[in-house]
Amino acid sequence: MRPWLRVRVSLCIASDHFADAILLAVKGVVELLQNTQAYFERQTTILPYLRLYQSIVTNDLTDIIQNADLREWQEIFVGIGGKSSNYF
Repeated sequence: MRPWLRVRVSLCIASDHFADAILLAVKGVVELLQNTQAYFERQTTILPYLRLYQSIVTNDLTDIIQNADLREWQEIFVGIGGKSSNYF
């Protein structure tokens, strides 16, 4: 792994650039991604949108569907439609 990658992920998290953190973590070793995902899971009670970031980056449509707020069904539909081309 590039040694600077772990530092950049940490800096992104520290400065609340969560989308950048998960995108960089995906490019690193499995351990870096797992640690970043674990951080996101701990933070989802405080910042629920982090779960959505993680689900989009990891292509986990099941998580999006199972944990969605049905009052936001239109946004969910658009999100799933944009990511589901691999499934149809």
